[in-house]
Parts: sequence; C-alpha cells; structure tokens
Amino acid sequence: MGGTVTEPTTSREEALPLTELTLERAVAFGEEARALARLLGASVRAFDGSILVARLEARDALQAALTARLVPGRRLAIRPLHPTAAAARAYDAHVGARHALSTEADVAAYVRTLCDAAQASELRTALSGSRSLPLRLVPVDDDVQGIGDSLDPIDGNPERVGVALEGRPVYRVDRKSGRVEIAGEGLDPHWVEDVADLVDRCQLALGRPVRIEWARAGGRPRILSIALTGPRFEFADLPLRRVALVAADEGTVTPLATDALDRGLSDETRLPRGTCAQRVYARPYRRLPTEGRLLGGAAGSVPAATSAAAKVAYEAAMAARVDADFVRATADEVMKLRFSDFDELDDERLLDALDTRHALVAQAFARLDRCRELTRRAVAALEIAVGPLPREVYPALSAPKHTRERARVAADLAELARRIGTELGEPDVRARLEPALERRFEELRRQLVDVRPLGIDLADDALGSSDAALVVALRAAPTRRRVDALEDARSLALRRVLAVAQDQPLAAARAGVVSSVGLVLDRIVTSKGRLAEALAGSLAELRRVALAVGHRLVRTDIVERPDDAFYLTQAELTEALSGEPTGLAARIRARREDDTRWRSFDAPRRLCDEPR
Repeated sequence: MGGTVTEPTTSREEALPLTELTLERAVAFGEEARALARLLGASVRAFDGSILVARLEARDALQAALTARLVPGRRLAIRPLHPTAAAARAYDAHVGARHALSTEADVAAYVRTLCDAAQASELRTALSGSRSLPLRLVPVDDDVQGIGDSLDPIDGNPERVGVALEGRPVYRVDRKSGRVEIAGEGLDPHWVEDVADLVDRCQLALGRPVRIEWARAGGRPRILSIALTGPRFEFADLPLRRVALVAADEGTVTPLATDALDRGLSDETRLPRGTCAQRVYARPYRRLPTEGRLLGGAAGSVPAATSAAAKVAYEAAMAARVDADFVRATADEVMKLRFSDFDELDDERLLDALDTRHALVAQAFARLDRCRELTRRAVAALEIAVGPLPREVYPALSAPKHTRERARVAADLAELARRIGTELGEPDVRARLEPALERRFEELRRQLVDVRPLGIDLADDALGSSDAALVVALRAAPTRRRVDALEDARSLALRRVLAVAQDQPLAAARAGVVSSVGLVLDRIVTSKGRLAEALAGSLAELRRVALAVGHRLVRTDIVERPDDAFYLTQAELTEALSGEPTGLAARIRARREDDTRWRSFDAPRRLCDEPR
C-alpha cells in the first residue's frame, strides 16, 4: 500500500510524525492508529509525537533512537500500538502498561525490560512471530496522567463525561454546559473541563463511546492512548431503564415528534405520558418490557407450532381490518385538516388545532407499535416451528412493505437520479440540466409537492417542496435495482426459514406452518407500509400547525425561528402560547446543539440497565 510504514525502523529520520498519520498508513499499525488518523481527519489534533517501529532484537539501536528523542525538562511517554488485544495483555503483563522516560538510565531500563519480554513465548505468540513493535512516543510536561470516559463511568449516562486521575474519585462533567457536576479529587476544575471537551470531540469524531488516557503537554491535555469502548448503560436518574431505538437508526428526531411517540405509546393508567419514550443521543428510544425472553427460542412440537400460527393468523386478520379502517379515516382527516387557515385562529383555537394533529400522529404511532408487536408474535411462531433463525432474517421479515404509490415514487426518483448522474454532486443541480431533464425535474417536483419522506420525524418537508428538497431526495434515492430490494430480501428470508424447517423432524408439516406464517407476515408488513403512509400524512399536518405556532411565537419574540417549535414538546408550546414561557429559548438552543452533536453518532440499538 503506497505510503504505508511497513518496514521496521529505529532511525530518527524514518520515524513517522503523528501529524502525518493517514488512514492508509494507519492500517499497518492497527485499530488505535486508525482511530488517531480519523481524529486528525476530523481536526481533533490533540496529540503529537511520532511512531517508531522498534526492532526488538536490536537493543543498541533502539536505545539510541529513544535517547535521541529525550527532551530536556520533559518526559517521553511510550505507548505501544498493539496489533491485537492479546498482544496488549501480554505486553502489559511482561513490560508494564505505562512508561515515561526522562533520563538515559530510564531508557536503558525500558529497553532491557522490553527486549527481555520479547523472548517470552506469550508475547512472541501474540505478535505472531514478528520481531518488531510500533511504539508511540509522546513528549509530556510532567507525571500528571489520567483517564477520560465519554460516558459517565459510574452510571453510563451519555450526557455526562468522566475524568479522573488513576485510582482517584471521578469528576463527572455535564456534556451540555461543560461544567463539573460532581467533583472528583486531585485536579483543577478548569483542567477537568478541558479534558471532558476533548473526550466529547473524540467520541463524536469516531461515532463510538471512547476511553482516552491523557497527559499534559504544552499546557494542554494530550491523548496518550485511545480505545473504542462498548456502551454500559444504567441511567439510574432517568425514568426509563430499558429502551430501544424506535426504528433502525433514522438519525436525530425532533422533540415534538418524540413527544407524540410517547403519547402514542402511553395510556391513562398503566403507562402514563412521559414514561414510554424519550430522546437519548437526540434519538427516540422507547420502553422495553422488563420481563419476557428475547427471540431465539428452541423448536416446539408441530401441534404447538400450528396453534401459535393459527392464533397469530387470527390476530393479524383482526388487526388488518382495524388498520385498514384507521388508514382510511386518517386519510380523510388529513385531507380535511389540510385546508385549515391558522392565521384566522386565536391562540386557544390554534392550540386545539395543535392537539388534534398531535393526537392523530400519536394514534398512528400506536397502530404501528401494535403491528410491531404482532410481527414479534409471528416470528415467535416461526421459531416454535423451526427453532432459532439466522439473525439476518428478522429485519427482512419485519420491514414494512411499500405501498404501490410509494414504490412508484422510489422508482421515479431512482430513474431521474440515474439520468442526472454525476451532476447530482454539483451545488446547483437544476441549472446544469439539459432542457429535457429540467422539464422532467420540474414535473417530478410538482408530483411530489405533497409527498413526505417516510420516517418518524417532522423536520423534513415534502420531497417536492423545493428544488433543494428534491435534490436531497435524488441524492438519497436507491438505484433501480434496489427499489425492490426489500421484497427480494423478504422472499429470500422466507426461503431460508423453509430450509431450516427441512432439518427438523416432521419437516413437511413444519414447512406448512412456515408457509402459513409467511402469508400472515405479508399481511402484517403490508399494513405496516400503509400505516407508515398514514403517519407521514399526519406528521405533515403536525408540521404545518407547529410552524404556524412558531411564526406566532417569533412575532412575540419568544423564539427566534418558526421551526424552533419542533424543538419543544406539546406542553411547552402550550406554555409558550399561554404567555408564560420559562427559558424556552435556552432549551431550544441546547436541543439544537444536541442534534448537531449527535447527528453522525453511531447510536446503540438498545440501552439496558442491569437488574439490581
């Protein structure tokens, strides 16, 4: 690979400065080096020093190279870039995890320990027989070193950052304000806040929770080592202890939409509002039941599978009838609401209009959630028939089926995107089109002027609301070959389940159950697709009235922009229009900052507290 440092070297001239580390070069050094290269690419330049690939059999050359890098008045921190976790464990066991050298005697002792450890079979095996090891060399100011966690190390809360000296109580820093909430021990609070800011930037640049080891260099915190960590969540101070993303990660979703989701999943007694959905990482997570097993159960008897299939078929038939009625009623209601003139309404009637549309969205969320639960029961019936299924079949069997109208929209977008081709990457797409393509562009925009993208947020306007919105839709459009990808994946998944059934006793009977449940699933996902369209239409109306409320609040200087209304809950909008807003502008700014902060974050699908 061009530019990759692959040959071991211990000479001063051939060491690689960390500021020149690219992803291509980092491949030779492993995961941590790749993380450092990505941080450089994201302009997180909180490290310096160099990478020296040390030949473990050349003690004198290694000692000379390290001695040449000593800086008077500073210490030279050494952290290996380990190729594997096994190599890291072996190195720590035989050499020690941390070294900071300031004298030639320190260098000699370290080189002796390292080269002697290289003779140990455990380290030699972990290095796959290699006689070289990349060493990261970082000049630091003093012995003050510590740890920074992008999740609160005490309870896993993603809205707090943990900073600590090794073995000392942890400082816990509020991510929004950047201020210390709970004091630790041994550090100046201003220094703690600088480290917390660095950890937060690392997490967002890498899209994963991280732990860094830091030190002082040039009066600023510098990264000595960095590791991507698996999330450990408890959320002891939040009402929901087990939650899951509402859908495959759609990205950030505005608070008004999350509030409607919470309303749809709540009822007046068992699950009151405020206890069913909330924003974490600026995404909507919903409550998970605390009892009941996950999917993956063993196969049951044929009579048990037949009974489960019959039960879910009956439930699906009843639900499909209710869903069809709901879709028709929602379409009629949306059409009736579409012609409302909000300028003629006083504040009280405008709030009534907001509540009507908010309730409509909540009902659509509730119907979709019932479909989701029905899908789980159908898949559980398949498991009773054939046993554990390949993991990848679950999403394929449960994804909503597009309506004919939505499939036609996808095909039209795919076709126009193909014809426009490379021009889609240019800033002013329409101005670059030939007359025939420009006419087709305008025709499609008019066709999609009332068609919203599918999803659970209300921030996006209709696909044809403007030239810019259509260009965004064209850039995201699948190829024509992928328009029917969901259906192809569903058919393939069902064939795989039938193949699993062939390996079970009474295979023919079990295959019959699978086929019948497949028909049930087709009915369920068809309802899901229609309900998704009903949700899109009701979200469009909620968006319209929220913007009307936002315009009214702008005129009274309560908010700065009309779409700030999307960043308030229904109760907060009611409070604002009632003339008693308390700190709404600050809340809106914090929530918009959340969206910016977490937009590219690779959020975990589930957050679960361990039972106590």
